Amino acid sequence: MRPVVKNQKFVKWLDHEFSSWHESGNKKFKINSDESLSNEKRYKDVGYGWVEISYVTDEYISGNVFTQSSWKKGTGKKGFIFDLKSNKLLDPVPWILQSLENNHVLDSLISLKKEGLTYADKKLNNWVSEQKFDNVILKKEGISFQTGFSTVYGEYEFILFYEELKPFCKNRTALKNF
Repeated sequence: MRPVVKNQKFVKWLDHEFSSWHESGNKKFKINSDESLSNEKRYKDVGYGWVEISYVTDEYISGNVFTQSSWKKGTGKKGFIFDLKSNKLLDPVPWILQSLENNHVLDSLISLKKEGLTYADKKLNNWVSEQKFDNVILKKEGISFQTGFSTVYGEYEFILFYEELKPFCKNRTALKNF
């Protein structure tokens, strides 16, 4: 399922994401060219994809694309920030860095936020500490850094609030306007 939006470039990008994912699954089926095997597995192989939108303005649409299938273990998750003015997918970290006076600020803030994530359950604590938090999306209150989805632990995030970032932003940059 995908959201209905007016921006056709975003729709085209989203359709491409799902088509690419679907094609990767089809390639696995084509390797087994035995027709009887293909017919038998046809009703067993299933894939689902959906989008969760976290932020929409006239300038940006942001959220996560999720995929699940019988041909790949686990739930796939890909964060996105789509610039509706330039009609392009943004690479989040360079986009954030170009707004900051000092590139080291981002690393410092991320480290502080990650250190603050502690849990009583040791296994959960270990899992969270090993995560990359590389699904980066926009939310109303700030920039969310999220883990992938785990069937055991779910998903976790920390947020760099826009108010935290503003003192470090260059004037007239995208982040300064949030």
